[in-house]
Amino acid sequence: MEHSNTSVEILSGIRHLKKISNLIQTTSSFHDDTGLGGGKFIWIQYADQSQHLKRGANGGILYSDSAFDLYDGTPETIEHFLDWKGSGFGCFERLDIDVPHVLMFGAVPDYDSVSRKGTDNALAFNKMLQHFSICDFGGNYNFLINDSIRPNKKFSLNGKGATLCQRNRFKPLFDLNGCSGATLIQGCYTNDAKIDEYKLDNARLIYADQHVSDITIDKVIVRDTFQQGINFDHSSERIKILSCHIERTARDGVFLLNSVDSCVLCSMFINTGDDAIAFAGESFRAVASYNTIKGAGSYNLGGSGIRFNRSGTALSNVIENSDLFGIIAAENSANMLARPEDLLIIGNTIKGINKINTVTAAIGFKNVISVDCVDNDIEILNEGAHAYRIYGDVKSGVVTISGGGVKNAKSVLYIRDAGVAKVSVSNLTSFDSSDFILAELDGNIDLIELEGNVSGNTKNACYLRTIEVKSQKEALITAIVTKNNSIIGVCAPEFLLDDNVVIKILQSTNDHWTTDKNEDGVKIIRKSKFYTEGDLAQL
Repeated sequence: MEHSNTSVEILSGIRHLKKISNLIQTTSSFHDDTGLGGGKFIWIQYADQSQHLKRGANGGILYSDSAFDLYDGTPETIEHFLDWKGSGFGCFERLDIDVPHVLMFGAVPDYDSVSRKGTDNALAFNKMLQHFSICDFGGNYNFLINDSIRPNKKFSLNGKGATLCQRNRFKPLFDLNGCSGATLIQGCYTNDAKIDEYKLDNARLIYADQHVSDITIDKVIVRDTFQQGINFDHSSERIKILSCHIERTARDGVFLLNSVDSCVLCSMFINTGDDAIAFAGESFRAVASYNTIKGAGSYNLGGSGIRFNRSGTALSNVIENSDLFGIIAAENSANMLARPEDLLIIGNTIKGINKINTVTAAIGFKNVISVDCVDNDIEILNEGAHAYRIYGDVKSGVVTISGGGVKNAKSVLYIRDAGVAKVSVSNLTSFDSSDFILAELDGNIDLIELEGNVSGNTKNACYLRTIEVKSQKEALITAIVTKNNSIIGVCAPEFLLDDNVVIKILQSTNDHWTTDKNEDGVKIIRKSKFYTEGDLAQL
């Protein structure tokens, strides 16, 4: 279809468009005299008015002529224009549209973060996202949203440079139920909340409580939420959170419940009220890699950098100043049979744990089945927290720790409560830690293996004692096998035992325990009576 040249006159708003066929008309604005949302239009006499706000024959956006009867050119009457439904013929079509922008639906970017006032643009965003699968709200704009945005289908939304702020504390900003395959690209999303408001309400910014899959959230900024930043609170698959910045959330930064094959990659988390990243419930094959996490567990909620309840991988994350744990692998509290298994924790750097004298550590394991830790570097800044901790009321399975380093920890490995079937520590370097292994048991340990470890300025190689023993008189360690370790202390006995701790087999080969012992020497000190059993008597 051919059209005449653009009319010379530039109209102040779309309500001034004239019904002249084949004439391209130009407006400077959507609403009168705002300078935003203008464009080129053409009148199409026989266009179907039931297609109001949908794509027209020329690829643009259709505006029904009858809808203009309810619109006076101001934002106050835009709701009537956007909500118009009817039939007939005659539409204006906005031309030269590749990706619709929310300004083309009458949105007004006038939100002020000081007064916290502005025009509610929820309807404009909803109309755009319900009619078009690829949309835009980018630019140097601040939009207020007082309701939820509910696209109800697969969509892609790009908001580079713009901010969406929601002041409704009871609804999520984006409700992504039914939006499998959706993509959020860039944009800043905020509740503009004050810290003292966090405890009052429960709005999340990006939320789904139904099954969704294949959702990508890329380069998005999430700030100041009343609860979680991103929350998929139901079974979900293949949720990808990439290169995002999430800051000052009242609860978790990202919360994925019962998720399968989901990942959080290359993202920044600062001062999340609870866990920065939580793969909760029955979350399988979760991946958290190359993220930077600072201040997880702020606002006294007690959180960790990364939480796993089942299987997954934590690779090359940098985690600083978490409240409780840098990384925690713990059973699903709602299903005691669902325990972390085949979990890989590789190449992470963890500095500082804020709380001491409670259940804290750089990396913690509660009632796990199997975990493999490789080349993690840990620095405890307050001297009161542990590097690795195994605890819980169910005996853990197999925990393997190899490579990496530990500085300034209360212990390199703290084993507590019900104990562990097998724990192996190899080729790890430690400095300025009180104990290399500290065990406080009311259960048993089947096997402790230490090989090729180097530790300087260490008080004890192993300090083994009981806590309140509930079902037996003694805490049993079936075997400790050590080889090629160099654990050097200031005043170190190698093995310090309570009277009611029993080691059945202690085997040391080519170890160097202290500066004044030979390589095969092992020194054992009990708090009082010396007690031996099995191969221990032969040493």
